[in-house]
Amino acid sequence: MLPLMKPMVVFLERTLKPQSGRTKPRYLNESAAELPDTLLIGVKKETLNLYDYAFDIICEGLRLDPKKIVSQQSLKEIAGPLSLKTSINIDERYEREVKSLYAEIIAVSSRSQAQLSTAQTEQLYDHRNAGMDLIEAIKATKHLQKNLERFHDSDHPVIHELYYKIRLRLARVLREMNHIRLEHEEGDESITSVSLDALAEEVRKTSKRRDTRLDKLIRDDVVTATLATSLMNDYTYAARVSQELLAAANALFASHDPGSRYAERSILLEVDEVSDALNEHPTEPKP
Repeated sequence: MLPLMKPMVVFLERTLKPQSGRTKPRYLNESAAELPDTLLIGVKKETLNLYDYAFDIICEGLRLDPKKIVSQQSLKEIAGPLSLKTSINIDERYEREVKSLYAEIIAVSSRSQAQLSTAQTEQLYDHRNAGMDLIEAIKATKHLQKNLERFHDSDHPVIHELYYKIRLRLARVLREMNHIRLEHEEGDESITSVSLDALAEEVRKTSKRRDTRLDKLIRDDVVTATLATSLMNDYTYAARVSQELLAAANALFASHDPGSRYAERSILLEVDEVSDALNEHPTEPKP
């Protein structure tokens, strides 16, 4: 066994050595981890950096220009053509920008966790879980990427429309996520929480309308069983992107005071009741 130790050490040192070009933490180091408050601030800042990297990867994975998503340009115009001329390698971007940064967040926070109070530990876990939510959103985007590019220029008008609407709806979610991020930076967590709840409700309703329409298209033989299967899978991936982004945003941006969230949710439900009543007689069909 001993003769094998030296080659094994050399192999591990080469394999585990940090690769150049990979994202490194800006706010987390051993001195920042010495105090609970500075540790939590550092972890949150690094997770926000992770969020920004994930946002760009998801946009570009959907062939949407991140700069246009955060602009005032019409989303229908943005989602129409493939905004970016070439597709990105999501695996390569994930390895370079996200994986190593998240690993550092986990490593530093794990070493310092013993000094935290129960409330601080919960906050730390929220941020770490937000990082994992962002990673899952990236993975779902990767699964979605191939068919979005394949069917965007489909000669089948219905298939072309349905995949355009997947990109449009995700573009709306991404733009709203940017608005929520800005609300949080302005310091109004109550607005942020209401916005997140409203966005989650809209994602749920959109999924329901979409599934109802797909069932009708299958019954009417507008799409084949094979295409319907692809669509159902891609609808699932698209929903997962939205859900994981929302989960990350809830951990990073929302108020965590139970009383405040209850009051905000009550207001949202009252608004939803009015919206549902109006939707019984819509002026135009929703996509």
